[in-house]
Amino acid sequence: MKSVVFLLLVTSFIGLPKYSQQTFWRHHKPSLPSDPNNVIYQRLQNIPSPQKTAQSFLTNFVLGYPAQAVRLGVVAKRVPPKEEHVIIVMDASGSIGSCEFKEGKKAMVKMMQLCPEKGPSYSCLYSAVSYSSLATVVFRYLPLARASPKMTKIHYPGRGTNTRAGLDEAAKIIQAGMRDRPFAERQVLLVTDGQSNDKKATINSAKNLKSIHAANVKISVVAVGKYIHGIDEMAKVASYPPEKHVYRVEKLSELKYVFELALKKMNRKYVAIKPPKSLCSRLGR
Repeated sequence: MKSVVFLLLVTSFIGLPKYSQQTFWRHHKPSLPSDPNNVIYQRLQNIPSPQKTAQSFLTNFVLGYPAQAVRLGVVAKRVPPKEEHVIIVMDASGSIGSCEFKEGKKAMVKMMQLCPEKGPSYSCLYSAVSYSSLATVVFRYLPLARASPKMTKIHYPGRGTNTRAGLDEAAKIIQAGMRDRPFAERQVLLVTDGQSNDKKATINSAKNLKSIHAANVKISVVAVGKYIHGIDEMAKVASYPPEKHVYRVEKLSELKYVFELALKKMNRKYVAIKPPKSLCSRLGR
């Protein structure tokens, strides 16, 4: 009898629209292990090749890009949603280093190019928050042409790692935008190199962000570094499942190259740069 009931539930779920399935899993996703040394988190320590990470971004982050095209390695036309909001939450703590932070800003400009202009308007709007000991909203709901130059001018304070504050500011931006743009797709991209000052509070802030009523927020995390202390925190901050929404790079300069590769996959005419050299290592952080 139990098998029959389970089969009926599965059949009913498969028949749901895609949006309803996403809503179902957002509210019924399995809980992640409490042990920070669990194999789930240790697997996230592995850093894939830039090519694999670029494919993962196209499959799981770039809305409207056909997953089949990524698997087959062919160029495909992206069909963006009517409107997409991307909120960048960028770690500006002391462990990042001023040189790497500068490279990270360049990477974010490349990321924004993954969402092209759509007719006379834009299919994507961007907001940005930087944080160290405190969080600062740099800009809100700007199109690519206006967001890119502001992104390159973000100040680097280089202090603590108050990730919670950055996520809380992102939540405020989303809540404010719900009034004017209730049907937009919303994504948060957190870029950080390690555990926050308050792990429990950060995870709770991410949980609150993902549960904003009717916002359907997706959180992706770029974890930067050879080995990440607090990778379990990043997995819990990201949307479920973490293997699809936690991205790994060793340096922010490599993240820029990842987005270059993704752009090349989306557009045959785009010329990607060569793999980056460790400029920041030579100059110092």
